[in-house]
Amino acid sequence: MLDSGETKTRRAVTRNRALGGAILICILFISAPLAQQPGSRFLQNDSVLQKATQLLQSGKPGEAESILREYLATSPQDLKAKVLLGFAFDQQNRMTEAESI
Repeated sequence: MLDSGETKTRRAVTRNRALGGAILICILFISAPLAQQPGSRFLQNDSVLQKATQLLQSGKPGEAESILREYLATSPQDLKAKVLLGFAFDQQNRMTEAESI
């Protein structure tokens, strides 16, 4: 049986993951129209972010982290990439790194 400290920690982690998922959905929803504009920089970057999202959904956070770090080296202000990297860290139970993004 879990003690109350462990129970509270697990509830907090579950809540944080749910909140993070909601934020990601909002970001993707808002940016979708921008990605469809011809000549948009989003079109060029979108394939990297889509690949990272697929990797995260497939349970491969290490691979997602790798391509996101490479991408962020050239686009350090990309919020979507930072959120995805935070999810990659979260899936690897690296909360300190996820919070530092």
